[in-house]
Amino acid sequence: MEKDVDEVGKIARSIKAKVEELDKENLANRQKPGCGKGTGVDRSRTATTV
Repeated sequence: MEKDVDEVGKIARSIKAKVEELDKENLANRQKPGCGKGTGVDRSRTATTV
C-alpha cells in the first residue's frame, strides 16, 4: 500500500510541475504584442490550460 501512495505522489508532483510550467508559459505569452491580459488570445489560452 505504501508503494501505491508513493506512486500517486510521484504522479501528482509530475502533474503539478507541468501545470506550473503552463502557467509560466501563459504569463510569458502575455508579453507578446496583442496577447496582453484580457485579450481574446489570453482568455482562450488561459481557459484551455486551466
